[in-house]
Amino acid sequence: MRPLLLFVLPFLLGLLLRLGLVGLELPFWYDEVWTANFAAFRLSPEAALSRLVGEDSHPPLSYALYRLWAEALGLEDPLTHRDPGVERGLRILSALLGAGTSGLTALLAGALGASWPAALGAGLLYALAPAALMREAEVHVYPPAAFLAALALLLWARGRYWGFALAAALAFHAHYLALPLLLLPALSFGAKGLLPYLLFLPWGLHAVPLQAAGLPDKSPFNGLPEKALAQMAAFSHSPEPALVAVGAGLWLLGLLAALHPKGRLPGLTLLLFLGLWLLLLPAATGFNAYSVRYVTLPLPLILATAALGLSLLPWRTAFLLLGVPLLAWSLALPLTTRDYLAFRSPSLLALPLNLAPRKVTASSKPLGGVLKHVCRPCQVSLWDGDPGSLREGYLVIGLNSLRIAAGEHPHLLPLLRERARLLGEQGQILLLWVRP
Repeated sequence: MRPLLLFVLPFLLGLLLRLGLVGLELPFWYDEVWTANFAAFRLSPEAALSRLVGEDSHPPLSYALYRLWAEALGLEDPLTHRDPGVERGLRILSALLGAGTSGLTALLAGALGASWPAALGAGLLYALAPAALMREAEVHVYPPAAFLAALALLLWARGRYWGFALAAALAFHAHYLALPLLLLPALSFGAKGLLPYLLFLPWGLHAVPLQAAGLPDKSPFNGLPEKALAQMAAFSHSPEPALVAVGAGLWLLGLLAALHPKGRLPGLTLLLFLGLWLLLLPAATGFNAYSVRYVTLPLPLILATAALGLSLLPWRTAFLLLGVPLLAWSLALPLTTRDYLAFRSPSLLALPLNLAPRKVTASSKPLGGVLKHVCRPCQVSLWDGDPGSLREGYLVIGLNSLRIAAGEHPHLLPLLRERARLLGEQGQILLLWVRP
C-alpha cells in the first residue's frame, strides 16, 4: 500500500496544480505554437523531420508523442481560427506527464534509500516546484523528457537493466540533456549499459552536427547567464531571495549526498551532469546553456538525493528542512501563475485584434509567430527596425526591441509620440496603433 501512496499522492497534487494552470485557457506562446506545428497542424513526417533537423535543437520523440496524442483525441488545428480546445487538449498530456514525474520522483527517492516521509516529500516538492509546474502546463519537449528521465533513473535505482535501457533510449530521443544525466547510471551496469547510447547513434549522427551548428544563434533566447543562474538556484523564473535560499538548500543537500556511501552514486551522477551541462556544453558548442527550463530534467534526481540526505539527519531536523521548501513553494504558487501569464503576454495582447483585424507589424519572429496563431485574419509582417517602414496598422513590440531601435534611430521615439497610440501593455510587450 505504501508504494502506491508514494506515487499517487504526489501524482494527484501535481495533476491538480497543472490542470489549474491549463484551466486558465490562455493562448499558446511562441514555443507552444512551434511544438503544436508538429502535432495539431499535421505536418507530414518528411516536412517535420526536415524542420526539426534544419531549424530546431531537439530530438524528435517529444514531438512524436504530442502528434500521437493529438491523433488519438482528434485534436486538429482548424487553421482559420484559434481553437482553445486544441490548446487545452495538448496541454493535458503535459499535465499528466508532469504529474507522473511527481510520483516517479517519490518512488526514486524511496528506491535510493530515503525514508518514506522524505521520499513522499520529494514527490510533493516536484509537484510544487515552480520551474516544473510552469513547463508541465504547456506544450513543450520538457514534460515527456523529464518523465522518461525520471523513469530511467527509477529503474536504474531498482537494478532493472532492460527497463533502464529502454527508458534511457527513449529519454535520449526526447531531450539531449538526458545523455549526460544518465551516463553514470548507464556505466554502473558495465559495458551493456552503453546500449541506449548505441541506439541513439543513428539519430545522433544524422541530426546532431546540423543542429549543433545553429546553437550559438539560439543563445540569446536563454537570456543573461547571471540572471539564469539565480533562476536555476531558485527553481523559478522569479528568483526572489527566499526562493533562491530555499532552492540553494535543496541543491546543497542533493550534492552533499555524494559524501555518504548510500548517496555516493546518485550524488556523483548529479555532479557529473552539472559539469557536462554547465561547463563542457557551452565550451564545446558556444551555446549559452544556462536556463531554468533545463532544470526540469535533473530535478527528480536533485529532490530524490536531497530526500536521501534528509533521511540521514535526526527526524526533527529533517522534518524542519523538508517543511521549509514545501511551505515556500506552496506560498509561491501565485508567483508561478504570474510567470505563466507573463510568458503569454503577446498572446493575450493579440486576442482583441480578432475583433478588428488589420495589418499587424511584429518586432521579432517569435512575436510574429504568436500573432499569426492568435489572430488568423490579421496580416502579420516583421518590422526591420527602420522608422520609415512603419505603415498604418498595429505594431506589437517588446520594450527591449524598442530601446535597441531607438538607439539606432534617434528620431523613432518622437515619430511614435506623433503617430502612435498605446492600446495595451502586457509584461514587456506593447500594442500600438500607428496612423498614416
